Amino acid sequence: MWANRPEMKQIPSPKVGSCIIYSGGITDSYGRLCGHIGVIEHLYDDGSIDVSMSSFGGYMWRLYRLNPSDSYHIPDSYGLTFVGFFMYDGVQAIYDHEARIQQERKEKAEQELQKSVELRSIQPVDDLLIPSYIDSEKVYVNSIDALPMVICIVLLLLKKLLNI
Repeated sequence: MWANRPEMKQIPSPKVGSCIIYSGGITDSYGRLCGHIGVIEHLYDDGSIDVSMSSFGGYMWRLYRLNPSDSYHIPDSYGLTFVGFFMYDGVQAIYDHEARIQQERKEKAEQELQKSVELRSIQPVDDLLIPSYIDSEKVYVNSIDALPMVICIVLLLLKKLLNI
């Protein structure tokens, strides 16, 4: 049975790409119960799943929507009994790797956002050209608004210097 293979690990709930395994069912030419296996294609919010299956000597690919409320029973299943969900180690390694990459991307985006917020936050500015009659307390300027203010100050100074 597929579930007994060392590279197959039982998991508590279905994941896309995992297998659903059944025992029992029809017998092969040696009199052994064949069991059955399917691949989880989609998960729904209500707990139901889409499973693709095929049958040797029977139907080619079929897609079933199975529900946990009826133990993931397959229509016309010839007495199959639900065993559980299993994940092949190689597939799990790929999922784990993709999850790490997503986490790294998320952390990098959060760092970039934090850096952006810090750059746009209100900062004290000491070296602006401030008329002498204004107290020398620190002036707080939003860095986004700083450039237009500096341009205005420069234009006012040029106007005063050139007597325009």
